[in-house]
Amino acid sequence: MNIYQSFENEMKRYEQILDLPWNEKNFYMNWLAQSYYYICQSTRILTLAAAHFGIAQDKHHQRFVQHTREEKGHEKLVYADLQKMGYNISNFSQGSEVTAFYATQFYKIQHVNPISVYGWILSLEGLAITHGKAIHDKVQSSAADLPTKFIALHVEEDVSHMEKALAMVTDLDPDSLKLIEENMILSTDLYMAFTNSCLSKNYYFGKDLAA
Repeated sequence: MNIYQSFENEMKRYEQILDLPWNEKNFYMNWLAQSYYYICQSTRILTLAAAHFGIAQDKHHQRFVQHTREEKGHEKLVYADLQKMGYNISNFSQGSEVTAFYATQFYKIQHVNPISVYGWILSLEGLAITHGKAIHDKVQSSAADLPTKFIALHVEEDVSHMEKALAMVTDLDPDSLKLIEENMILSTDLYMAFTNSCLSKNYYFGKDLAA
């Protein structure tokens, strides 16, 4: 199985989350909050990976540096969407599921190989371009007039991110591709775990700012 087939398989698995209640306020606010916690780590993950690429891997170093710039400030979009709903991120706890989603990347960079982070990127960017529009439309179908600035941006921007990531991995050796594939599968598993947790758990413990 090549990396393209693996990618298609993971995007197929992501179809499960389309059945979640994206148009329900409680689910959506919890998902935004949990997303905020991993997005705050995204530039740190990318920067750490960039620093771990040697001189011989400079093109990967440079791509991760560029990707860091592209992701800068995205947590502010989530923050703004939550505030528009009347909530403050400080009133949401961080779940173990989303912690596992991003913490595994630090481990893989420092103890496996920074090249594996492409798997995390392909899983996330692939979700946005493959199913982001459907999720966006489900959120907008809510009678609660839920804000979608964060989702809308990623549906638009992640097409180019995806193309750049695929261009960087097509000529890699089989061992590197295997690491990327393994991390892509793991990242999809963990993303779905934290997203599904927003249905079974309530991470909010504060008072509505709008109250």
